[in-house]
Amino acid sequence: MAAFVPNRTCNGGFGPLTSALFASAMLLAVTTASAQVPGDRASSTLMGSLVDSQSGEVVASVEVLVRAEGDTATVASGLSSRSGRFVIPAVGAGMYEVSFRRLGYLPRVESVSLADTGAASSVDMGSISLVPSAVELTEVNVVVDRPAVVYAADRDIYAADAIVGAAGGGATDVLRGIPDLEVDIDGEVTMYGESPAIYINGREAPMSGESLTLFLEQFPAENIDNVEVMPNPSARYDAEGAGGIVNIVLKEGVGLGISGNTFVNGGTRGQLGTGGRATYQRGPLTLNGGASLRHSSDESSSTELRQNLLVDPITFLGQDAQSDRSSWSGNLDLGGNYELGESTELDADLSFDRNSSAAERLTRYTEMDAGQNITEEYDRISIDDGTGSSFDFALELEHEFGGGEAEGERESWDRGNELNIEFEFERGNDGDDSRVERRVLEELGAIDYATELTWEEDRETESEVALGFDLARELGEEAELEFGYEGEFGWTDESRLREMHLPESPADPISREQNGFLHRQTVHGGYLTLSRDFGELGTQVGLRAEHAGNWLELPDDGGTHGRDYFSLFPSANLNYSFDRGKRLRLSYSKRVRRPSSNVLNPINTSSDPLNRRIGNPAIEPQYTHSFTLNASWSGELLSLRTSPFFRRSVNEWEQLRTVDGDGISTTTYENLGSTNSYGVSITTSVRDFHGFGARVTLNGQRTDRDYAAVLDRITPSSTRWSLRTNLDGEVFQGLTAQGSLTYNPPRDLPQGRSSSTVMTQLGLRYRFLDRRASLNVNITDPLDMYNSSIERSSRGFVETGRERVSRRRLNFSLSYSFQGAGGGRRGGGQRR
Repeated sequence: MAAFVPNRTCNGGFGPLTSALFASAMLLAVTTASAQVPGDRASSTLMGSLVDSQSGEVVASVEVLVRAEGDTATVASGLSSRSGRFVIPAVGAGMYEVSFRRLGYLPRVESVSLADTGAASSVDMGSISLVPSAVELTEVNVVVDRPAVVYAADRDIYAADAIVGAAGGGATDVLRGIPDLEVDIDGEVTMYGESPAIYINGREAPMSGESLTLFLEQFPAENIDNVEVMPNPSARYDAEGAGGIVNIVLKEGVGLGISGNTFVNGGTRGQLGTGGRATYQRGPLTLNGGASLRHSSDESSSTELRQNLLVDPITFLGQDAQSDRSSWSGNLDLGGNYELGESTELDADLSFDRNSSAAERLTRYTEMDAGQNITEEYDRISIDDGTGSSFDFALELEHEFGGGEAEGERESWDRGNELNIEFEFERGNDGDDSRVERRVLEELGAIDYATELTWEEDRETESEVALGFDLARELGEEAELEFGYEGEFGWTDESRLREMHLPESPADPISREQNGFLHRQTVHGGYLTLSRDFGELGTQVGLRAEHAGNWLELPDDGGTHGRDYFSLFPSANLNYSFDRGKRLRLSYSKRVRRPSSNVLNPINTSSDPLNRRIGNPAIEPQYTHSFTLNASWSGELLSLRTSPFFRRSVNEWEQLRTVDGDGISTTTYENLGSTNSYGVSITTSVRDFHGFGARVTLNGQRTDRDYAAVLDRITPSSTRWSLRTNLDGEVFQGLTAQGSLTYNPPRDLPQGRSSSTVMTQLGLRYRFLDRRASLNVNITDPLDMYNSSIERSSRGFVETGRERVSRRRLNFSLSYSFQGAGGGRRGGGQRR
């Protein structure tokens, strides 16, 4: 092994001193702004506390919704704090209904009248008792419709069952329906042009790359309660993910005894799935779990024409491919919560996922001269069988400190504090066996014998251990201090065996190649956040410090490559609520995008001799500074939300393709330079217009790239935009119709340009059996219009390609919730 010399740096473009100064400046701005909050607004601040009607203990994380009396529109919303307090600022004069919802409790609705006093005022609703949901829940007929989106202090929360086209599909279909997210044809998720970190129930998903993409495509949408989108997470969260965090929160039952839901779904393109979730609650013990099984299949075709400019005369290479892929996936998760006492709880979560896939791909290669006359033609047939599995176990101890020093004395430090200690272990295994056959076409259209066989076996094991603690302290009723530590220790071990045979003697390989790598990554992070409300202004500032190490060890004296580095990640959130339905949020965060083992591995992973894929062990982390302004206004009929943003990325790395004089293309990764991206997302909604509602979302973004040092040419700026429309309404009682259209115009890429795409969806939902059962029918791309093409160019080549993946399908799903079960927020959704 070659000697490894750590390269200790402090990256991120702005540097640690600037980051620290920025955090101080934001804190100063918060203090200054608080002194400037106007006090003469004719609005009221609603406040109160929530307690358990049986135990008298405070109830945290209760969803509070304020609606005008007789109206379904949400005027304001919020969540109760750890101390059970809720504060809903800037509510105008009028009659309102305030509803309270939380997992494990009956919904409660209170009426309140707010008078116009001509000045800002506070209305204390006092102590409100919530009743734990019991077996006799069916005797209480209380229905509170959930809003499609709730705006919390640092995140937007989207209800999964309100997303068009999600029913009967997978998690990818749910994410595709969220305005702030974009999901491409390959299932890659981006937010404002960057890739976010995907969390499940408050923990980062135990898989990555293609395994994560397959998991999201296969995981049933019926098991998802809501999706939390955090463009700029606080310093309390892991800094990984340049595009923020997307947290998928799963459903759970809400009743004592046994409660839950079950479902079956299917589609016309080979989709078939079933599963369910259940919760058992008795005394101090709560058990929950879920299981699902799903099958799907896809067919696609693509064409590429590559012009090699490095030879004289020039040559052409045509590639026409057809593929057919089917896959199975299964998911099992179990969780338990046990109350060790009045203030201590022990949580345990275990999940297991397994998937398998079989794919066949036929690619015809046509080599041509300058006049595009065929000089050689042959086929390559590849058959792939893949399997994957992941295992995740987490154990958490939660303790709440309480009680003052003595009666009548000042409350002590441990009043309103919470300590969490967590341990997590993840392990994933992926295997792929492939057989590639090359066949020469001696006469056009006549297939001769197989001239070459290639066998390949890939095995990869990923493991990670994480541990940490978090301590939160309530500083009175308006402030909270939180600090903690998180450590992650991960390693990836991959082995690859490739053999080439001749058909005449398949037992004796003519060549044999064996390689692999060991990738190790460690992250130590400490953080501190401070939250404070100044009347109608809510503030949150934080700073996270991380020391990370990244090493790649290659066999056969390939050496050890890597570095360790120290980084600071500041964050800030400012929230201001104006009069009824008006809200403003300004947020900033610094994030990092670390290269995975597949990005770093310099060994060719392609079995196609004309198209090589290699990694780059010299890739450095990418740092992104993100600023987002979120302004929303809600009236009786219309609502408007606009989100301007600006992002600066340094050390940005992307895929690049080059072609040599022999016509062989090589795809690898490079740190290209810096980018400045700015744009806006605008959403307009119409509610209850003759029984129907509509939503239009317009996204626009411009990116200025400085890649000249790597590409040896000026990289032009690019502008992209997209348009989404949704229409839904109740046809008659219980039956709802939905429809959507999404248009993405052509857009520029670092080495080319992609085409426009159009996607349409139609759906019907019928709820019956007292809304416990739901039948959904969705038609995706009914006119079969979705297709994409791409054009790439560089100094050595020009390439055009078109991919055809049919998205037209009809999906159905039938679900049933028993004993009052339904969607609910799981505690894990707020944990990390």
